[in-house]
Amino acid sequence: MWTLTGFPEIRHTDPAEAYGQSIELVVAAEEIGIDDAHFHVHHCAEQLTAPFPLLAAAAERTR
Repeated sequence: MWTLTGFPEIRHTDPAEAYGQSIELVVAAEEIGIDDAHFHVHHCAEQLTAPFPLLAAAAERTR
């Protein structure tokens, strides 16, 4: 089993772009055989403050 940790920090002023790039990264990681991903959520940050929509979108696009 492979795990993807230490996602590169995504800094954007547009939350939609940050979510989109996070999901693309998870999909690309799965394509190269990584089985697990971890998201660091900072509730006071301007982006990525809601983990459940992000996790649902990532789950929808991966196995």
